[in-house]
Amino acid sequence: TVWTIGRSDNDNSEFALAPQDFAQYSEDPFFVIGTSATQHDWPYVLPGPGDAWAGNRQHTHSILFGLNSLPQAGECRLVLDLIDTHQSAPSRLQVAVNGHTWEKSLPHGAGDASIMGRPDQGREHVWSIPFPSEQLRSGLNEIHITTLSGSWVLFDSIALEAPVGAVLNEVNPGTAAIRVVVPPVWLRGDHGPQQPVEITLRHLGEAINATLHAAGTHMPVALQHGLQTVRLKLPASEVETEIDFSLQTESETLATGAFTIGPPPLREIWILPHSHVDIGYTHRQDEVIDIQVDHLLKAMSLAEADRNKPSGMRFKWNPEAVWSLDHYLRRATPEQHDRLIEAIRSGDIGVDALYGNMLTALCRPEELAQCLAFGAQLSNLTGVPVESAAICDVPGWTWGMVPIMAQAGVKYFAIGPNYTDRIGRIHVWDNKPFYWEAQSGQEKVLCWVVDNYWHHGDMETHLLAHIDDLRDSEFPYSSSFMFWVGRWDSGAVDNAPPDEQTAEKVVAWN
Repeated sequence: TVWTIGRSDNDNSEFALAPQDFAQYSEDPFFVIGTSATQHDWPYVLPGPGDAWAGNRQHTHSILFGLNSLPQAGECRLVLDLIDTHQSAPSRLQVAVNGHTWEKSLPHGAGDASIMGRPDQGREHVWSIPFPSEQLRSGLNEIHITTLSGSWVLFDSIALEAPVGAVLNEVNPGTAAIRVVVPPVWLRGDHGPQQPVEITLRHLGEAINATLHAAGTHMPVALQHGLQTVRLKLPASEVETEIDFSLQTESETLATGAFTIGPPPLREIWILPHSHVDIGYTHRQDEVIDIQVDHLLKAMSLAEADRNKPSGMRFKWNPEAVWSLDHYLRRATPEQHDRLIEAIRSGDIGVDALYGNMLTALCRPEELAQCLAFGAQLSNLTGVPVESAAICDVPGWTWGMVPIMAQAGVKYFAIGPNYTDRIGRIHVWDNKPFYWEAQSGQEKVLCWVVDNYWHHGDMETHLLAHIDDLRDSEFPYSSSFMFWVGRWDSGAVDNAPPDEQTAEKVVAWN
């Protein structure tokens, strides 16, 4: 064994944030063998894109080590001993050793007890990665462990095994630009649109002052030992343009590189504020009625207060299921009745056609038709066509929905499945809009499946992650949409109240 991080003992007390402070995860670690301390520099958890508490993005744990001499020819092994993985959304990991990469979808774990402070309740998994000793280098070596998708993993230990001859050495001081990220967005600037750029620098050694030069921009950088990210704002370009950059002191060039900027492929994102109507899951039926009616009243007040905001930045509300509108109107005073009708006519309240988030495969044709009856009644009452439908937190729908919806005037079907757990392969359709054609070939509805029926919290973080996902999947369109919810004090989202800051977050983004 050349080196280890942690002890292979089904316990994680030697790691940072252990045993249960996962929500305090803030920065991806940069661990130097022989210098860094496990208790301070290596968190017990590696979050994934499915973890809202870590920004819903990919994360990377990095390891650096120096070799004074290389091992004999033969097989090396990098051994990842994991205490547990997420139960319903296990991660897909990528491991890179000096640029050579391996990927693996991890098995389902035991549950949340392990991340909450009970490592003994985890389901251990060991991933042993063999590779030829020729892939190690004399001098600096790098290992990066990245969560490509899914949720968290918990570490027990990480170890490098090699044939005889490998001798560790201190990592020499030096500076490198290890990553450049060009977010596919433009920012408003005083002199026109700007392209943000993030350059991650790795500096080993004493603190020094340097300057980053790129496209006529010169930014002072106070280099500290470890990783740091420099954020630039460059003039935007309507055509793809390669930009060279350099990091320099007064006497030497520390690092160089290049990146490409160009027009962002996505120009418009629609935010759909709603409360997921889940009858009986968080509350009893009569309680859910009261809760959703209160949400509707709050939403109308928020929309009325935003009347003077620019178009596209005013609060809107999508009740998701007209079940709540039906019960609102049954108990409404004449004034409340007129208020809702006016809100629908003005566009403050959107009406989706379906009565609830139905398990459509259990419905007879007559029941499917009745699911759309109240939406049609509202359309007759308001004069506003009801042309869209939505189902959230349900991962499957019967083909018989298509002719029923089309004959009711529904043209668009927004589908927000649950993110994990008993979902089959529905997410292969994420953000791939398609026309669903009826068996007769005479009717069709435009369907759009999204990754999740709820996003909440920091809108900028969610939007940037969404844009990155669309870019990585070669999304061919210029607009997209995202379901947006509020939260209960407990953090739960089903039947939750509106996010009262939605419009302010949209204004801030724009």
